[in-house]
This record gives sequence, structure tokens and C-alpha cells, in this order.
Amino acid sequence: MIGRLRGVLVEIDGHCLLVDVAGVGYEVEVSASVLESKASVGNDIELSTHFVVREDVQQLFGFSDANERELFRIFILCSFSMLDIGPLTMPRHRSPRNYQI
Repeated sequence: MIGRLRGVLVEIDGHCLLVDVAGVGYEVEVSASVLESKASVGNDIELSTHFVVREDVQQLFGFSDANERELFRIFILCSFSMLDIGPLTMPRHRSPRNYQI
């Protein structure tokens, strides 16, 4: 599992960042709070991450901190039981900074 990335922000494309970590470019779907931060191309960035592996896809989701990532994981667990929220819809929602875990 990939739990954290620290590297240079190479590209911003919508909700996806390309982060260069020691010469390897990671495409990361990010939360609104990451996009709202002052992250800019060419600067260092550090993200808490959640790695999803399914039969048809591998996806890496990035968050501004571990608390935001934990809230995302709680929503994923809920999606299996009663909600229609999953990894693809959560990063596009506003930042959950005001929620307490």
C-alpha cells in the first residue's frame, strides 16, 4: 500500500495531480482541500494517500492530511452498506476539514 507521497508537483489537471517522487510520476486523484491549498507546479508537495486496487483499475487518492484520509475511508465503508459514495465521488466534494474523527 502507498500511504504517503512527498515529491515535486509536476502537473495539475482538474482533480488529478502528477507528482514526481524520485523520478517516478504518480497520478493522484485529490480532494478539494488539496486543490484549495496553495500547491503549485514546481513546488514540493506531501500527500496522505489511499491506494485502491480492483480487478479493472488501480487508483491513488491524495489528501491534505491523515485525518482527511481517515474520513474518506469511513465514507468508503459506509458506501458498502447504505450510501452511494465511493472513491470516485469523494475527492470531488468540498473539504471535510471541519469534521472531527
